[in-house]
Amino acid sequence: MEKPWVEKYRPKRLDEIVGQEEIVKRLKKYVEKRSMPHLLFSGPPGVGKTTAALCLARELYGENWRENFLELNASVAKDTPILVKINGVIKRTTFEELDKLYFNSENIEKLFDGEYVETKNLEVLTVENNKVVWKPVKYLIRHKVNKILEVRFEGGKIKLTGNHSVMVFNENGELTTKHAKDLKVGDCIISFVSSLKDKRYELTSMLYAAKGFKNKIRYPNIIKLVYLKGLADVNSCENWDGVVRLSSKDLSVDIVWLSRILGIESSIFKGEVRLMWKKHKNSDLLPAKMFIKFFEKISDKIKINWRCILRHQLYGNKNMVSKNKVIAILNNIKVDELTEDERKIYKNLRNIALSDLHVVKIKEIKLLDYNDYVYDVSVPNNEMFFAGEVPILLHNSDERGIDVIRTKVKEFARTKPIADAPFKIVFLDESDALTADAQNALRRTMEKYSDVCRFILSCNYPSKIIPPIQSRCAVFRFSPLKKEEIAKKLKEIAEKEGLKLEPSGLEAIIYVSEGDMRKAINILQTAAALDNVITDELVYKVSSRARPEEVKEMMNLALEGNFEKARDLLYKLMVEWGMSGEDILNQMFREINNLNIPEKKKVELAEAIGETDFRIVEGANERIQLSALLAKMALLGKRL
Repeated sequence: MEKPWVEKYRPKRLDEIVGQEEIVKRLKKYVEKRSMPHLLFSGPPGVGKTTAALCLARELYGENWRENFLELNASVAKDTPILVKINGVIKRTTFEELDKLYFNSENIEKLFDGEYVETKNLEVLTVENNKVVWKPVKYLIRHKVNKILEVRFEGGKIKLTGNHSVMVFNENGELTTKHAKDLKVGDCIISFVSSLKDKRYELTSMLYAAKGFKNKIRYPNIIKLVYLKGLADVNSCENWDGVVRLSSKDLSVDIVWLSRILGIESSIFKGEVRLMWKKHKNSDLLPAKMFIKFFEKISDKIKINWRCILRHQLYGNKNMVSKNKVIAILNNIKVDELTEDERKIYKNLRNIALSDLHVVKIKEIKLLDYNDYVYDVSVPNNEMFFAGEVPILLHNSDERGIDVIRTKVKEFARTKPIADAPFKIVFLDESDALTADAQNALRRTMEKYSDVCRFILSCNYPSKIIPPIQSRCAVFRFSPLKKEEIAKKLKEIAEKEGLKLEPSGLEAIIYVSEGDMRKAINILQTAAALDNVITDELVYKVSSRARPEEVKEMMNLALEGNFEKARDLLYKLMVEWGMSGEDILNQMFREINNLNIPEKKKVELAEAIGETDFRIVEGANERIQLSALLAKMALLGKRL
């Protein structure tokens, strides 16, 4: 999969950062001296704060920068399936349904750009000591994003943000995290097949019969269990071909999850559920690389010819290996001769081979438009959970709660930095959204680990950072990017991608992005997916924004007393262009200075727009409030 262009064209060196020359000079001094204080980056979105932190880490640590840089930030789509236990009853549901259950109380906490709600009766499936177990959820978390990744793998798919982490095995057989944006086709992610003992199930759909049977039959849950168990117990089912064909997507996902917790392998393929009880199953497969590396290292301590057993993995193109093969080799290792470190790796690999976990290979990754809520769950002392059409082990990537910050930093600070610099870097984005109590807790964490870690805090509003933190940081104020700087970068990208960027299209992107380089590049990539010629019409279409002249015309019509025509144009913007009330108000606010009315009336109009914005944010009907604003403008125009 091609990376999102924001990542593909993100600067890798400090010298490549545009529009922040003075900041770059100061940061390069830190690189030269291999010494720096805590840093506070402030400025509007898309001006290079995150990029500067990443470039600084690359220049300080070179190729080892990832091991020395901890980024605390994300989440899965609302339609992502998940198996939960609510008040002791197991239910296959989606995050959208969980939202309806839990995000309806007055106990919602706001932190950064997200919302948290505490859950006292909710459990999810996770992994503990390589075993699939139920664990209680402390928080359900949501926030909005514009883009999302769809990861298709063997047997299913899952949608998640680029910053959301999935769990993978490292070379020593340990569970570790990997950002979705860093995944590529061919990578392996983790799933499970396990026999859990729970008996109370609630599925979202009724069960259908197989092959050619069209009438619906409703079954009690216990019969559904017996049905699946019966399929698994049959050794020769030629009439079924190992496939249950279903007409309902929800039912397909239900059966996949139900079969997985009954110890039956399952997958979704071209709209069908496949239940597999044959001898050779994907649930027996693990990545070969981590085993081969270990066996190479201790080859003289293995009593059998392991190279012959793994000949297809060593000399062919197979990168997966069955559990039976690696167990056979592990059982013939001279454990008494292993060093302490080798024994630790041996134990990890053996536990994995004997566990219910297995891996599936990624087949395709796509970037999708989304513009909706994404979700996460917080599992105390674990922070992992299974979700997806076919269960995939994910990490709680909304890592900005102060409890998670403490835990992650403590774990991160345990090891020494790998490079010349005597410290590691912890990067905390959107730190201005932390409450005062959370910031005080963060301050204590910064003090505790100041010998081994340097914190880089990023924010939009430095005034929201408490003075004790500001006084401990060198403050860098990032200025909005100039029109020429954004234009130069967009032209460079367009040339490399073979696009024809019309002058009108370039102006439109600059207008819509409002000095945000990240937004500008995203708009260009979205437009390029539709046409190689980037025009202003295409830009406004993909960004769901109206032309400035249309918004100005609507405002002038209202001021001239043509309320009905102005309202008709408003409805056109909302229905045909798909603009939200917030977007329309923002564009109206930007057009105030272009109106031919007295300064005093501009002040009144700005106040009216601000009042309407507040009402909409508080939950008032957008169409009614915007119509009322146009009516107020019509009355204002009569007094001109």
